[in-house]
Amino acid sequence: MGSYLWCALGAILGWVASRMNEPKNFVTMVESVAVGVFGAFLGGEFLPAMVLAPQPGGSAINLLSIAMAVGGAVACLLVLGALRRSVGPLKPHKKRRPT
Repeated sequence: MGSYLWCALGAILGWVASRMNEPKNFVTMVESVAVGVFGAFLGGEFLPAMVLAPQPGGSAINLLSIAMAVGGAVACLLVLGALRRSVGPLKPHKKRRPT
């Protein structure tokens, strides 16, 4: 159940991040949603397993793991934004390939 929550949370955060960016096209939206899902899954599933004590019934969904999922998604989306600004394919000074 937790994996579905992380995917939904990451998708929502990625969609919000894609709406805040200036170039609003389909590719950047899908990219932001995918990176948000990846970051939320890392923050919600793997980070609590490494930091918190193991739970007897498996991984539990609590407020701390939700906060870690949000933090993981935001961190990955910030890294994506920095990469887009520095080496992204939509930079105006890059030459486009002829089609």
